[in-house]
Amino acid sequence: MPLCAGLALLSGLAASQARSFQLGGRDTVVSYGIDLRRDDIAEVGLYDTFRRVRLDTVRSDGVKLDALGLWSQAEVQLDARWRAVGGLRWDRRHADVVSSVAANSAWLNDTDSC
Repeated sequence: MPLCAGLALLSGLAASQARSFQLGGRDTVVSYGIDLRRDDIAEVGLYDTFRRVRLDTVRSDGVKLDALGLWSQAEVQLDARWRAVGGLRWDRRHADVVSSVAANSAWLNDTDSC
């Protein structure tokens, strides 16, 4: 019996921009950008198997995940050997899980900043 992998549609976009200038006589680069991603996975499963042949389905889930990230970074050249780098990032995720086990079906929104 052949194994059939679940279908998945993965798409995304990453866009960024960098600007160079002098800050207090020092070379400085400020960068910023956006990251977008969408995962639509038709089947994520856990199976009882024997010699790689599926015997039974323990659970089968469908997963949709949307992710958005915004970021910025500043880099200052302090001298020929040293530079300072600092940055910020904000992320937002939304997950929707449809499971063969009702208790595992849910949606989740998550926002992280660091």
